[in-house]
Amino acid sequence: MDINILNDRKNNSREARIISDSPVMEELFRLILSPFATFCDRGGDLTVVCVEKDPPRISGACIYVGTSPRELSEMQVLMPRPLDLRAFANEAIALLSRRTATASGGWGADSHRQVAIFEDREITLTQREYQLYTLLLSRVGECVSREEMDSELWNGERSGNCADVYVCYLRKKLEKIAGPGVLISVRGRGYMLKKT
Repeated sequence: MDINILNDRKNNSREARIISDSPVMEELFRLILSPFATFCDRGGDLTVVCVEKDPPRISGACIYVGTSPRELSEMQVLMPRPLDLRAFANEAIALLSRRTATASGGWGADSHRQVAIFEDREITLTQREYQLYTLLLSRVGECVSREEMDSELWNGERSGNCADVYVCYLRKKLEKIAGPGVLISVRGRGYMLKKT
């Protein structure tokens, strides 16, 4: 089967992550995505999830194949099995090409530049800060627990106080573009990006 997809090897700055319980499907996704994305174990501009049971909740752009959590964000898609490879490639290209994801209250993100956006102001983040920011951005106005941060940013391993440290870094940067009190500590529960 010939699939005509974007080939961006010269400027391959996009990253994809694959979570699959099938080595065959994982290799298939790698073949389809390799012309326009490099692969990473955490974070990334696009996550592909293909598992039989209990798919993980992912923040940011994601293609779920077969099963998905109950609610999907604007940048997430559920594709049925058997998988239409052309439709999968087209969906992956669309999600990777879409650089800016806007959430409620003027918050947004530019995954290509790892930038947090608030209204017309923006600030560049480190990779780990950006991963944390997109997790909080996917649930603006909701508390995100430290356990969820550990699961998303450190693959479920206990991070000690790393989540707290990165929240502190991120808070300082976000306050530069949105003012004080935008990243709230919810005592005993976690952190929340405030709706404005």
